[in-house]
Amino acid sequence: MIEILLLIAAVQGLIVSAFVLFHRKFRHSPARCLGWLTLVISLNLFQPLLHRDDGSIPYFLRYLNVPWFFFFMPFLFMFLERYTDKIYRSKKYLIAALILFGINISLSVYWLIIKLPLEDLQSHLWKLRAVNETLGVIFSFFVWWKMRNYFRENKHFYPLGVQIWFRNSLVILIIMFSLWFVAVLSNYYLTYEHPFTFDPFYQLLRFSVALLVYWIFYVGIFKVILSRPYTKLSRSGVSEDEMILRRIEEEELFTDPYLNVETLTEKLDISTSHLRFLIKNKYNRSFSEYINYLRVEKAKKLLSDPDYQHYTLQAVGEDAGFNSRSTFYRCFKKITGLTPKAFRERHSSQ
Repeated sequence: MIEILLLIAAVQGLIVSAFVLFHRKFRHSPARCLGWLTLVISLNLFQPLLHRDDGSIPYFLRYLNVPWFFFFMPFLFMFLERYTDKIYRSKKYLIAALILFGINISLSVYWLIIKLPLEDLQSHLWKLRAVNETLGVIFSFFVWWKMRNYFRENKHFYPLGVQIWFRNSLVILIIMFSLWFVAVLSNYYLTYEHPFTFDPFYQLLRFSVALLVYWIFYVGIFKVILSRPYTKLSRSGVSEDEMILRRIEEEELFTDPYLNVETLTEKLDISTSHLRFLIKNKYNRSFSEYINYLRVEKAKKLLSDPDYQHYTLQAVGEDAGFNSRSTFYRCFKKITGLTPKAFRERHSSQ
């Protein structure tokens, strides 16, 4: 049963990670970091499925030691750093993970190539895995602590949704690392059974890792990252998010009377959740409230412009983007406190 769940989670994670890493909606760096994280977690879930004694797995794959767990925390830390360009970013933990990973793979491949006797090979791999997992626990705890402090110092840069998701992630991870520590202690230092026998702690740990795939790709990517509420600066020094809102206003995209959130986001090449987040974050308005506000502002300019005094009120409303006279009057009165006629008369007298 556990093997089936691991296989489902691993395959699901591989599919989602490929989607995130190659789809244009996830071109931004934070989502890519979570995509790589989902990939290495999924590959790690395949590990126990390859360690079978029934001869169904090729010799090389069965005994190759691949410690994907070294990359878990570096990719998560890189996501945190790259969520906003206002914070310094680095790859030092990823480089450290690559060094540890490279040393391990080199030793494993070397022992397999020289074809050590099976008993000697198992003994060597057993000791290497004990060292690797011990280092993995220590390294993960260390990066987790650094990441926790980093988040506390810079959390004001992150939207509330990201803060909640990341705080919960920190709690989940510390529970998993504690369980991992107990599993390593029990499996490698307190007992010595068959080199590839995993005790119940490891079964529980791998099941929790399978749930972590869900937490990262469903909550982290589809609920948080798809909104893309991070700040990326353009060459002009203006954030990409600010440029999106400027384009709506300066190009007067709101004057299309049949405009809706789907057609607008298609023109802007962003997700609907991202656009809704930008509007809510800057103006504290819904999409329809924001568009009607821009249309009313446009109508106010036309009504106060002497060159448009010969325009009828309905024509002014249509030029501003309203598709009916009643909607124009209702929105205008709600925002300005005046009817369009009273507003024009006031400015005419002035």
